[in-house]
Amino acid sequence: MDTAQNKMNLGRAFWERLRAGDQRPALHKPIDPQGNVGMLNAKQLQARLIEIAIGLQAKGLGPRQRLLLACPQRSEATLTALAAWMLGAVTIHIEPDMAPELLGNALERAKPAWILADSFKTIAALELASDTAVQNATLILTQGAGDASARTLDFGAIAEEGRKLRAVKVKELGKLIFSVPPEAHAMIVYWKQGDQLQAAALDHAEVLAAMIPAPASWNLKPGAVALVETGLGDRAAMLAVLRLLYHGAALAFANGHNNITIAQGARPNLIVINARALDLLLDNADKHLNASPDVRAKLKQGLGWLVSQRGDNNNPDDALGEVANTVDGWLERKLADELVAVLGGRLERVWVVAGRLSPDAEVLLRTAEVPAHVD
Repeated sequence: MDTAQNKMNLGRAFWERLRAGDQRPALHKPIDPQGNVGMLNAKQLQARLIEIAIGLQAKGLGPRQRLLLACPQRSEATLTALAAWMLGAVTIHIEPDMAPELLGNALERAKPAWILADSFKTIAALELASDTAVQNATLILTQGAGDASARTLDFGAIAEEGRKLRAVKVKELGKLIFSVPPEAHAMIVYWKQGDQLQAAALDHAEVLAAMIPAPASWNLKPGAVALVETGLGDRAAMLAVLRLLYHGAALAFANGHNNITIAQGARPNLIVINARALDLLLDNADKHLNASPDVRAKLKQGLGWLVSQRGDNNNPDDALGEVANTVDGWLERKLADELVAVLGGRLERVWVVAGRLSPDAEVLLRTAEVPAHVD
């Protein structure tokens, strides 16, 4: 990174990258209950981020305050993180599938002042791990705040308030964005190593230093679409998503809708995913191609069965050995040939940011001639 880049913070860096991107596609997401996909270009996404940042600031989010992203793969989580960095706030990322005891430990150490979650169900799970940490935080819900309490806010309402205040607050926001020092903390990540909880704090300069482009061999041109099917609790996943956006890729999110429907609308060149979510995505493709219950009953094949078997901790190796036999059935049905088509017709690569490819996923992708990059 050059000297000028090293003097930047994350908020300013993405502000300027999006402004330079102008009409280039930047974000694809569902726009209605049917899962139809809408697109924001870079200039529109920059405007959206400004509104979210101003809305969050109006509610009290500011420099050095900690915001936990307890949200699955949704556009709101990525946009909230970017807006928070514009304000000098610190995002908290907790590795998924952490045991309740370690999760509670992470929450108590993180002491978030704010929590972004997708639903009250997620909030309840966090409360089971650490009621105190949740009770001390202001909650933002992406799927509506209901009437739970005055400290529970609706993400859409925050963005709308920011839109109304934009004309009178944008200069103030601009000054704040430029004032955040590169050495200030940007994110704190927690993960499990053995039976121990580990943590690391990354400043703005460190995160920006990780914004290297994808390998040239991937041939990802500006405007390429990356379907994000991984949560942002994992550091590698978060950095992967940021790198793609920073270098001109458009991000696509299912936001709780059927990911096959969203893929067909956004037509991704790349899928960013963890190994388990990839199995589920391939299961969805399998179901989409074999929608008839009679056919499903006859074949008794699919990654839904694989995932349930993998959950059997008593005999995981036997389950993986047995399911390898389903590959032949898939190939007979030409699922590999149809996989790219069912995922939008342009899929060129899968980026697995966490976990190991299952044997079936590996064979299926290789047969479909879709390379998999595994971190």
